[in-house]
Amino acid sequence: MSKCSPPAFLCLLSTMLLVYVNGDLCFSMPPDSTTPAVSAAPPTADSLITELDQILTIRSEKPLARGSEELRLVQKSREEQLTSWFETLESSHIELGKESYRKSFAIYLKNKLTNGPLSPATEAVDSMTDYVITFGELPESAGAYTGWIDRLMPQVIYKIARSEDFQPHHYTNALLSWARYGGRSPYTAFSTLGKSLMESDTPFALGYRLITIRLLLDNDQLSETEKEMALSYIYSTGEAGGVSFVSFSGPQLGGGTLDLASYKGKVVVVDYWATWCGPCLAEMPNVVAIHDEFKDQDFSI
Repeated sequence: MSKCSPPAFLCLLSTMLLVYVNGDLCFSMPPDSTTPAVSAAPPTADSLITELDQILTIRSEKPLARGSEELRLVQKSREEQLTSWFETLESSHIELGKESYRKSFAIYLKNKLTNGPLSPATEAVDSMTDYVITFGELPESAGAYTGWIDRLMPQVIYKIARSEDFQPHHYTNALLSWARYGGRSPYTAFSTLGKSLMESDTPFALGYRLITIRLLLDNDQLSETEKEMALSYIYSTGEAGGVSFVSFSGPQLGGGTLDLASYKGKVVVVDYWATWCGPCLAEMPNVVAIHDEFKDQDFSI
């Protein structure tokens, strides 16, 4: 045993370290290669969601100036964190279930950070579209992501609307998600989309117009005044007080073609009904009575 000068000495006794420091005697075992190192807890769905929430949200006491070194460092850090997050998600094989809509925001941000702000968000839109088709509307937790929803959901709606596989409920779920959780208010969602569809001449536009108007009228977040304002904007022609007339034509049961444009200048009620619809047939006498009463006053059904 060798001696060291005070105030401290070390003695090697077998595999144990005997340490004397400032009058305190303590024992310390040397590192043992057979002792497993303490590792971090394995990831869970909750831990991955919490980690992603922290990445998606920039927390700063002051706004970060565009082009500043501070913002560049923040963006670089976020890109590295997202890369690590996706690697963990893939290697752990964890399914996020109904909370997986957050992954679409991560894809969107990673793409913008890597490829620039003008790069198309195709992969993120595809991811969110798959979510809507699989799970339906976004859950309540989506209310914390208004900005991300505003970026993606309008593109998802148009992607669904242009799909060859016409599925109205997918369109409905996407539109309601945007209206309910987007940051631009239900009024903006319905009026913007309705106006765009009104100005479109694509084959899907007419059907989706009717769905959009129905969802607008049924929405419980809007007052009656807001609904009237949205309808006025959707149908406006751009002229003061003008409302556009959307014409369509189709074959008649007795032959020939019915062109709604030929009724211009009249008050026209368009009644959608079916022969297999019991309530429709029960209402028909009232429809006929109204027609007979007003048919001589430039009124038609």
